[in-house]
Amino acid sequence: EEVAAKGGETGARARIEQAGIHASRGNPAEANLILDRVASAEVDSDLRAAAMMEKGKNFYAMGEADKANYLEAVRVWKQIAQPSAFAPAWRNQALCRIGSALEKTGDPDGAVAAYYDVFKPSGEPLPEFFWFHKAGFAAARILESQGRWEEAIRVYKIMADAEGPRSLEARNRIRKIRLENFLWEP
Repeated sequence: EEVAAKGGETGARARIEQAGIHASRGNPAEANLILDRVASAEVDSDLRAAAMMEKGKNFYAMGEADKANYLEAVRVWKQIAQPSAFAPAWRNQALCRIGSALEKTGDPDGAVAAYYDVFKPSGEPLPEFFWFHKAGFAAARILESQGRWEEAIRVYKIMADAEGPRSLEARNRIRKIRLENFLWEP
Protein backbone atom coordinates (compact mmCIF):
# COMPACT_ATOMS: atom_id res chain seq x y z
CA GLU A 1 0.00 0.00 0.00
CA GLU A 2 2.87 2.34 0.82
CA VAL A 3 4.49 1.90 -2.62
CA ALA A 4 1.14 2.10 -4.39
CA ALA A 5 0.29 5.34 -2.62
CA LYS A 6 3.36 7.02 -4.16
CA GLY A 7 1.72 6.86 -7.57
CA GLY A 8 3.43 6.83 -10.93
CA GLU A 9 4.45 3.69 -12.75
CA THR A 10 5.91 2.04 -9.65
CA GLY A 11 2.66 2.71 -7.81
CA ALA A 12 0.66 1.29 -10.71
CA ARG A 13 2.77 -1.87 -10.71
CA ALA A 14 2.20 -2.19 -6.97
CA ARG A 15 -1.56 -1.82 -7.52
CA ILE A 16 -1.50 -4.60 -10.13
CA GLU A 17 0.29 -6.83 -7.61
CA GLN A 18 -2.23 -5.81 -4.95
CA ALA A 19 -5.06 -6.79 -7.30
CA GLY A 20 -3.38 -10.15 -7.88
CA ILE A 21 -3.37 -10.78 -4.14
CA HIS A 22 -7.07 -9.96 -3.90
CA ALA A 23 -7.83 -12.27 -6.83
CA SER A 24 -5.79 -15.13 -5.36
CA ARG A 25 -7.67 -14.74 -2.08
CA GLY A 26 -10.97 -15.25 -3.87
CA ASN A 27 -12.00 -11.63 -4.21
CA PRO A 28 -11.82 -10.91 -7.95
CA ALA A 29 -14.44 -8.14 -7.78
CA GLU A 30 -12.21 -6.12 -5.43
CA ALA A 31 -9.23 -6.89 -7.66
CA ASN A 32 -11.10 -5.54 -10.69
CA LEU A 33 -11.87 -2.28 -8.90
CA ILE A 34 -8.15 -1.79 -8.29
CA LEU A 35 -7.33 -2.72 -11.88
CA ASP A 36 -9.90 -0.23 -13.17
CA ARG A 37 -8.08 2.52 -11.28
CA VAL A 38 -4.77 1.49 -12.85
CA ALA A 39 -6.24 1.29 -16.35
CA SER A 40 -7.75 4.77 -16.04
CA ALA A 41 -4.61 6.36 -14.55
CA GLU A 42 -1.92 8.21 -16.48
CA VAL A 43 0.38 5.22 -17.07
CA ASP A 44 2.15 3.86 -20.12
CA SER A 45 0.28 1.59 -22.50
CA ASP A 46 2.01 -1.58 -21.27
CA LEU A 47 0.80 -1.02 -17.70
CA ARG A 48 -2.69 -0.19 -18.94
CA ALA A 49 -2.72 -3.36 -21.04
CA ALA A 50 -1.43 -5.43 -18.10
CA ALA A 51 -4.20 -4.10 -15.85
CA MET A 52 -6.87 -4.77 -18.47
CA MET A 53 -5.47 -8.25 -19.17
CA GLU A 54 -5.64 -9.12 -15.48
CA LYS A 55 -9.18 -7.78 -15.22
CA GLY A 56 -10.22 -10.05 -18.07
CA LYS A 57 -8.50 -13.00 -16.40
CA ASN A 58 -10.48 -12.33 -13.23
CA PHE A 59 -13.76 -12.39 -15.16
CA TYR A 60 -12.61 -15.55 -16.94
CA ALA A 61 -11.88 -17.21 -13.58
CA MET A 62 -15.42 -16.37 -12.45
CA GLY A 63 -16.84 -17.91 -15.64
CA GLU A 64 -17.36 -21.37 -14.17
CA ALA A 65 -19.84 -19.90 -11.67
CA ASP A 66 -21.60 -17.72 -14.24
CA LYS A 67 -20.99 -18.07 -17.99
CA ALA A 68 -21.79 -14.37 -18.49
CA ASN A 69 -18.39 -13.64 -16.95
CA TYR A 70 -16.71 -15.26 -19.96
CA LEU A 71 -18.44 -12.72 -22.18
CA GLU A 72 -17.40 -9.92 -19.83
CA ALA A 73 -13.80 -11.13 -20.13
CA VAL A 74 -14.16 -11.06 -23.92
CA ARG A 75 -15.46 -7.48 -23.72
CA VAL A 76 -12.42 -6.38 -21.71
CA TRP A 77 -9.93 -8.21 -23.93
CA LYS A 78 -11.49 -6.79 -27.10
CA GLN A 79 -10.38 -3.35 -25.93
CA ILE A 80 -6.79 -4.60 -25.95
CA ALA A 81 -7.24 -6.39 -29.28
CA GLN A 82 -8.09 -3.24 -31.20
CA PRO A 83 -5.56 -2.72 -34.02
CA SER A 84 -2.73 -0.41 -32.98
CA ALA A 85 -4.23 0.15 -29.51
CA PHE A 86 -1.38 -1.77 -27.82
CA ALA A 87 1.80 -3.59 -28.77
CA PRO A 88 1.31 -6.69 -30.98
CA ALA A 89 2.18 -9.11 -28.17
CA TRP A 90 -0.62 -7.66 -25.99
CA ARG A 91 -3.05 -7.78 -28.91
CA ASN A 92 -2.14 -11.39 -29.70
CA GLN A 93 -2.49 -12.42 -26.06
CA ALA A 94 -5.90 -10.75 -25.86
CA LEU A 95 -7.08 -12.50 -29.03
CA CYS A 96 -5.90 -15.89 -27.72
CA ARG A 97 -7.70 -15.33 -24.46
CA ILE A 98 -10.83 -14.23 -26.35
CA GLY A 99 -10.68 -17.50 -28.29
CA SER A 100 -10.38 -19.48 -25.07
CA ALA A 101 -13.35 -17.67 -23.51
CA LEU A 102 -15.46 -18.19 -26.61
CA GLU A 103 -14.66 -21.91 -26.49
CA LYS A 104 -15.98 -21.95 -22.91
CA THR A 105 -19.24 -20.30 -24.03
CA GLY A 106 -19.77 -22.96 -26.71
CA ASP A 107 -18.79 -20.82 -29.71
CA PRO A 108 -16.01 -22.78 -31.44
CA ASP A 109 -16.36 -20.85 -34.71
CA GLY A 110 -15.96 -17.54 -32.89
CA ALA A 111 -12.95 -18.98 -31.08
CA VAL A 112 -11.32 -20.06 -34.35
CA ALA A 113 -11.95 -16.60 -35.81
CA ALA A 114 -10.27 -14.94 -32.80
CA TYR A 115 -7.34 -17.32 -33.02
CA TYR A 116 -7.04 -16.73 -36.75
CA ASP A 117 -6.55 -13.02 -36.18
CA VAL A 118 -3.32 -13.92 -34.37
CA PHE A 119 -1.75 -16.29 -36.87
CA LYS A 120 -3.24 -15.17 -40.18
CA PRO A 121 -0.64 -14.55 -42.87
CA SER A 122 0.46 -10.95 -43.23
CA GLY A 123 3.24 -9.08 -44.95
CA GLU A 124 4.78 -8.04 -41.64
CA PRO A 125 7.43 -10.10 -39.87
CA LEU A 126 6.08 -11.92 -36.82
CA PRO A 127 6.78 -9.94 -33.65
CA GLU A 128 6.72 -13.00 -31.41
CA PHE A 129 5.96 -16.68 -31.73
CA PHE A 130 4.48 -17.62 -28.35
CA TRP A 131 0.92 -16.35 -28.97
CA PHE A 132 1.19 -17.09 -32.70
CA HIS A 133 1.70 -20.80 -32.03
CA LYS A 134 -0.67 -20.91 -29.07
CA ALA A 135 -3.47 -19.52 -31.27
CA GLY A 136 -2.59 -21.72 -34.23
CA PHE A 137 -2.52 -24.97 -32.31
CA ALA A 138 -5.72 -24.07 -30.43
CA ALA A 139 -7.55 -23.30 -33.68
CA ALA A 140 -6.27 -26.47 -35.32
CA ARG A 141 -7.34 -28.52 -32.27
CA ILE A 142 -10.90 -27.18 -32.61
CA LEU A 143 -10.96 -27.86 -36.35
CA GLU A 144 -9.63 -31.40 -35.85
CA SER A 145 -12.25 -32.10 -33.17
CA GLN A 146 -14.90 -31.11 -35.72
CA GLY A 147 -13.39 -33.32 -38.41
CA ARG A 148 -12.51 -30.32 -40.57
CA TRP A 149 -9.22 -31.87 -41.67
CA GLU A 150 -8.39 -29.67 -44.65
CA GLU A 151 -8.93 -26.50 -42.63
CA ALA A 152 -6.77 -27.85 -39.81
CA ILE A 153 -4.05 -28.66 -42.33
CA ARG A 154 -4.20 -25.09 -43.66
CA VAL A 155 -3.71 -23.76 -40.12
CA TYR A 156 -0.76 -26.07 -39.53
CA LYS A 157 0.69 -25.05 -42.89
CA ILE A 158 0.65 -21.37 -41.91
CA MET A 159 2.62 -22.24 -38.78
CA ALA A 160 4.99 -24.55 -40.63
CA ASP A 161 5.72 -21.88 -43.24
CA ALA A 162 6.48 -19.30 -40.55
CA GLU A 163 9.64 -21.24 -39.64
CA GLY A 164 9.16 -20.59 -35.94
CA PRO A 165 10.14 -22.76 -32.99
CA ARG A 166 7.13 -25.09 -33.42
CA SER A 167 7.19 -25.31 -37.23
CA LEU A 168 8.45 -28.88 -37.19
CA GLU A 169 5.63 -29.88 -34.85
CA ALA A 170 3.12 -28.29 -37.24
CA ARG A 171 4.62 -30.18 -40.21
CA ASN A 172 4.39 -33.43 -38.24
CA ARG A 173 0.71 -32.79 -37.46
CA ILE A 174 0.03 -32.23 -41.17
CA ARG A 175 1.66 -35.55 -42.00
CA LYS A 176 -0.24 -37.35 -39.24
CA ILE A 177 -3.64 -35.91 -40.26
CA ARG A 178 -3.02 -36.83 -43.90
CA LEU A 179 -2.03 -40.40 -43.01
CA GLU A 180 -4.81 -41.01 -40.51
CA ASN A 181 -7.54 -39.60 -42.76
CA PHE A 182 -6.24 -40.73 -46.15
CA LEU A 183 -5.81 -37.18 -47.40
CA TRP A 184 -3.31 -36.89 -50.18
CA GLU A 185 -1.49 -33.74 -51.15
CA PRO A 186 -2.84 -32.12 -54.32
